[in-house]
Amino acid sequence: ESALADHDVFHRLCDGLGNIGIMLVMEAMPNMQSAAATVASQIILLHKAIGANLKAICFPTKVFLTNKRGYPTLAKSHQVIFTEALKRIGRTIRVMVEGPSLHDLGSKVDSAMGESRCLPYLQYIRHMRQRPECKEALDSEEASMERAYLDSLQRPLQPLKDHLEFSMYETFEKDPVKYTKYQEAVYLALKDGLGPLEGAVAAAG
Repeated sequence: ESALADHDVFHRLCDGLGNIGIMLVMEAMPNMQSAAATVASQIILLHKAIGANLKAICFPTKVFLTNKRGYPTLAKSHQVIFTEALKRIGRTIRVMVEGPSLHDLGSKVDSAMGESRCLPYLQYIRHMRQRPECKEALDSEEASMERAYLDSLQRPLQPLKDHLEFSMYETFEKDPVKYTKYQEAVYLALKDGLGPLEGAVAAAG
């Protein structure tokens, strides 16, 4: 919380420049009980960090655990937090692994590991990116259509004032939430004024 407050002050001093962001550095959980107790609060902090222009996440090698095969893995609490971050901003977030390799894989590694020998850590990060819940959020047709508009300021559209091309409306219609909420809102408004209703409600625009 204090770091986010400090960033807010710094951001204001820089006149709210959009290219100033923050990096989240993951820390080891002391024990499983504290991890379970703090993961919810960490998720809240994560969402606040995203609102403060979170640009990167750093994993020190010391936060990684070791699985049965001797490879690095993350604690369940870290997995939950990182998966949530990927689902929200996985297309723009940068991930960094920092520190010396603490996993001696012996004959399991070769010269391709490089001097840092941190490739297994990066491979694990990539493995998490391929999880079904992350792929669903990042690789869907809707996500692909949004990619061209990421990290750029968009002028608010005014359908009643601006002439919008058909393709723009076609994009709007693929919004998985907008038209469902339109239908619910119109239905509730009509129900409130006219009593019980039957049939379908169509909303345009």
